[in-house]
Amino acid sequence: MPGCGPSSKIGVPLRVEVRALINVDGQIVTTIESRRGEPHSGLPGGRVERWETLEDALVREVKEETDLTVQLGRLLYVAQVVSRYAVQDANFIFEATIIERGEGRFQLIKPSDGARILPPVLDRYERDALVGWPDAPYWLGNIIRETIRAAAE
Repeated sequence: MPGCGPSSKIGVPLRVEVRALINVDGQIVTTIESRRGEPHSGLPGGRVERWETLEDALVREVKEETDLTVQLGRLLYVAQVVSRYAVQDANFIFEATIIERGEGRFQLIKPSDGARILPPVLDRYERDALVGWPDAPYWLGNIIRETIRAAAE
């Protein structure tokens, strides 16, 4: 039946991704990646593979990208990514703690430095850390739209 299933109005399948917010002494673990030839910082994580749990995917992706072994904490944020590049993702952003360090292919940034990362959650994370965490995960909406709007201001 048309319009049913995990796809958008433009016919792009919905992909599920997980991201880790890892706090190390007040700084956040980020990766340095390249998107469309431009470097950017992001939270470690990536796509959930078929038959993989969110937890297994997050542990695998963080290990692949940073060489850190992590333990999943609470689900902090849920976001949607819908962009003109035919992308439709659902992002689940978890708090995570390091249980084993490897070689360390990552960088640490302070949330208050105003660094731009993908997904753009540092402002929200800093605010929630100060005023207290909500009882349920916070819906961030379409973070690409918000990122474009913030860049235009």
